[in-house]
Amino acid sequence: MSKLAVITGGTKGIGRAIVEKFAAERFDIVTCARNRNELESLKKYLESTFTMKLFFLPIDMSVRTQVTAFIEFIHGLGRPVDVLVNNAGFFAPGQVLDEKSGALEAMMDGYQVMTVGQAASWGDLFVTATGNINVFRREHFEAMKDGAVMANSGHFDAELDLPALRAMAEGHERDVRPNVVEYEIGGKRLNLIAEGRLVNLGAAEGHPAAVMDMSFANQALSAEFVAKHYAELAPQVYVVPEAIDAEVARLKLASMGITLDPMTSQQLEYVTSWKHGT
Repeated sequence: MSKLAVITGGTKGIGRAIVEKFAAERFDIVTCARNRNELESLKKYLESTFTMKLFFLPIDMSVRTQVTAFIEFIHGLGRPVDVLVNNAGFFAPGQVLDEKSGALEAMMDGYQVMTVGQAASWGDLFVTATGNINVFRREHFEAMKDGAVMANSGHFDAELDLPALRAMAEGHERDVRPNVVEYEIGGKRLNLIAEGRLVNLGAAEGHPAAVMDMSFANQALSAEFVAKHYAELAPQVYVVPEAIDAEVARLKLASMGITLDPMTSQQLEYVTSWKHGT
């Protein structure tokens, strides 16, 4: 079976060059386009020139819908994705819609994505950060290498199945250094940091003042905003006003001696206008 490349951002200009590059290397391609007729022509040309298939989706939709459509389409193909090209910044940093889009985003950021079962026998250090329960379980502990290290940064001490780990060790556990417990299981040793509790709190500095000062500033200014404007506010959840976020960022940067170039009037006009660009 041919390899599969996912290329976002359309097929104009550099997008077309990228598509043609992977087509020449015999990749099947999933991409998107605004002009269906133009892409049909490209599809006919590529598939007749190279031994490959071109799949495409419309892009006349919101970014969120585009991302969801890409994920559902790729999932429907039932094939692994070998290459992802995030042309034109299609998937925004931090944009996670579900576990599939999170995996796709990670792939586009250059990470190798696999299941827990696949990772268990391959990795040396495991850090859970899912906010869910029993992410690593008995079958994963059994598959891990001798000397593997585990930590949790996601949600209490529930992400690792600690009762199963302790039962498998049958009392063969010892403190090998501060905040590290070694469990001996069938002749191999697995190391657990901070008892599986939040590792940044249990074995590091936790939330340093250099970070928490911004959180507290946001909270205090948000409380002040509510106190001043409560009569105008409906009983619902509000995001922190953009002006408060901007002011906290300005003050923090100033306290660190960092200055930024302000936008020129020409730049400000450009970024607030719809008249420029393609």
